[in-house]
Amino acid sequence: MSGELQFDAKAHRYTVDGKIVPSVTQIISAVGLYEFDYVSRETLAIAAERGRHVHTMIEWYEHGELDETSIDPELQGYFDAYLSMKTAGVIPAKAELIEHRAYSAKYGYAGTLDMLFNGNWIHDHKTGVKSPVHGLQLSGYWLELHPDFNVKPERLTCGYYKADGSWELVDYPYEPFAWLAIVADYKWREKHNLIKPRWAA
Repeated sequence: MSGELQFDAKAHRYTVDGKIVPSVTQIISAVGLYEFDYVSRETLAIAAERGRHVHTMIEWYEHGELDETSIDPELQGYFDAYLSMKTAGVIPAKAELIEHRAYSAKYGYAGTLDMLFNGNWIHDHKTGVKSPVHGLQLSGYWLELHPDFNVKPERLTCGYYKADGSWELVDYPYEPFAWLAIVADYKWREKHNLIKPRWAA
């Protein structure tokens, strides 16, 4: 399949040549690696909305378009955490790509990576708790850019930002085989109509 990747932000849906393709986070959720059965829908919705707002603030800031006086006080700490991490110099000053949507024609999925540094370092913004699943997410993004799994990234990182302005930078291993196994699991479930609706980040 070839063609232009389209994204419907309201529906959180990727399409290529009019055909819906799953996202990285939808695949992870569908195979059960994101389990939120014990969390209320309201709480999930609030967390998802918070994450979207923080991502948008960072994107606008990096493009010089953010009016910092407009930031919701409840979200200020998360944004301050990002600025503090950046000021500490643990990530490069400038990103090569920001909120970049990509499609893997070889493996049949799409996704949006938060930042790419120096062509070989993917960084993701997080406002929740740490999880090794995030490393698989990053591996999926890398394979969108480099379908040959022998081409390895220099780093895959997540910045975890807290409401109190604190932060933590976590490096994750590149796990292409584990990620492709998850994609295969998803495709098997899809073929047999065994994908249940789940919360998607």
